[in-house]
Amino acid sequence: MLKIKSGVFLLSAFILFVNTLPLCAVPKTAEGTRIAWDYASQRIIAEEGGGYVRVICLQDGTYLAVYESAGRTLLRRSYDDGATWTDRQIIVDSYYVNGVRVRAANPEIYQLSDGTLLFGVNYRPTKEEIESWSIAIARSLDGGISWSAPQIIHRAEPRFCDGCWEPSFLEMPDGNVHVYFANEGPYTDSSEQEIACMISRDSGCTWGEYRTVSFRAGHRDGMPVARIFNDEIVVAIEDNAHGEFVPYTVRCSMR
Repeated sequence: MLKIKSGVFLLSAFILFVNTLPLCAVPKTAEGTRIAWDYASQRIIAEEGGGYVRVICLQDGTYLAVYESAGRTLLRRSYDDGATWTDRQIIVDSYYVNGVRVRAANPEIYQLSDGTLLFGVNYRPTKEEIESWSIAIARSLDGGISWSAPQIIHRAEPRFCDGCWEPSFLEMPDGNVHVYFANEGPYTDSSEQEIACMISRDSGCTWGEYRTVSFRAGHRDGMPVARIFNDEIVVAIEDNAHGEFVPYTVRCSMR
């Protein structure tokens, strides 16, 4: 949980800090509001460990936390603002092809305006040239109590260097649903990567063909998250145009 601290509190803390330093060590000031972790609110959600955690608040106030652990994607819920969490629920498990395990990773969860929950995962084979790296979707109509079988909506190539990654959802004002993901599939002769998007017109039941959202030749656009601001779709991505990966945004007018 994040806690926004007031300017008065920060100023007091800054004065106390400065008084303990020699004059030459006084840090430069910066204007604006600060955000800091409220460590007193910290709770362990997954004792067994996990990664790529995403948390949302449902329309009824329930919190859902999803994460990956040991090749599976799991869900826990909280009915008391995150103070306590239920036992884990497996949403999408790994599967096997010719004895090779295909792990479920990169979970993403999103609630549509009609209450439907969408759950996205990235299937990752543990051995190359056996099964495609892919994006799969599961749906829930009862607040995440039960889930449909995962449906693979996009397949990249059967190897790490030409895979696909990190699904992320966005519902549009007209009810259409977008899923964005990083995609190496079209660039088998290079290490390039694009951001792709697929659209569903029936609350995630079926999906159209993917199309490119952003691509910088010779580089790797990755990890998309899309939101609507005013009359634009704004997609935050990572971009290594200048060496290290840094945040960028790409925009598209909805007009």
